[in-house]
Amino acid sequence: MNRFIVLDGIRGIAALFVITRHTRIFWGHDFFRSYLAVDLFFILSGFVIAYAYEEKLKNKTISLKNFLLIRLIRLYPVYIFSLILSTLALIAPLVIHRGLNAAAIFDICNLTFMAALFLPTQVAGNLNLFPINPVYWSLFFELIANLLYAVTRPYLSNKVLLLAVIISEIMVVASANYNGNLDIGFTWETWAILAGLFRSIFGFFLGILLYRCKDTTPSLQKKYKELMPYITILIICIILSSPSADKLDFIIDIIIVTTVFPTLVILASQGKSKVIEPSLSILGSASYPIYLIHIPIGHIISGIFKEHIVDTTPISGTILTLSLISFSVWLEKAYDLPIRRLLSNKISSRISR
Repeated sequence: MNRFIVLDGIRGIAALFVITRHTRIFWGHDFFRSYLAVDLFFILSGFVIAYAYEEKLKNKTISLKNFLLIRLIRLYPVYIFSLILSTLALIAPLVIHRGLNAAAIFDICNLTFMAALFLPTQVAGNLNLFPINPVYWSLFFELIANLLYAVTRPYLSNKVLLLAVIISEIMVVASANYNGNLDIGFTWETWAILAGLFRSIFGFFLGILLYRCKDTTPSLQKKYKELMPYITILIICIILSSPSADKLDFIIDIIIVTTVFPTLVILASQGKSKVIEPSLSILGSASYPIYLIHIPIGHIISGIFKEHIVDTTPISGTILTLSLISFSVWLEKAYDLPIRRLLSNKISSRISR
């Protein structure tokens, strides 16, 4: 049973804001502060993974190798599906315009191969760490944060964890100050790479700290628990859709990531609402596939129907989003869960031998 349906739903809401950011042609605009959805992802990931693996890693009832295998099994089936889509999105225009030659095929194969290993690739004229699908940068850094957590967990006391959060927070603040906001971490610039790394470490380890502190926070009364899903979702929507404040963006982003998001995660973890939970469960299931497939699908569709899309915004964006949600839910049930179950059973049988 999922104890944190509201948190899953929040992840789904954040993923919808990411869609608008990367498919602007479908909407005619985007939401400025939607880049903070990634910081929310990191915090939520740390919280949920701590719930699942804190004691197992501490007591070494699960090995580092098996933990990493479990994490890869969780991520890889949908990831490889999105990678195939991303590769097709690159090839299709070249085939249509007869620009597919030996050099282009080699470059695309190289991008696909490196991305399949979760490794960034440099391409001339493209600053993205993962040119084939720019959102992969957050998975790359989150896997590093996962590895750091698994390695250090036996020694990760509350004091050490707090120190790690503070040190990484300092680097996040420095990165935001350098860039003017926290929309940084996905390109090959030195500061950007550091920002991506420390955004993931800070968010992930903050999520772990929040999980450890959840039982020491005051418990909400029943009526407030029922209201909390609505309140937290509303605040998150306001934050992610808020406009730029120019020179104040740096300060606003830091306050949101270090104070507002953690508070909302703690409150949402106590939220209960039978009315909205089914919808939140659907969004939670769709969130990961949506995050990985929206760019290649958006590129393919916009390449075919560009004029119609521009003429019908934001209706075209709404149709795209609803289609992505439906397809992502189907993808999880028909493809992701069966493959993960098969791979998990194989690992379990090996461990039991």
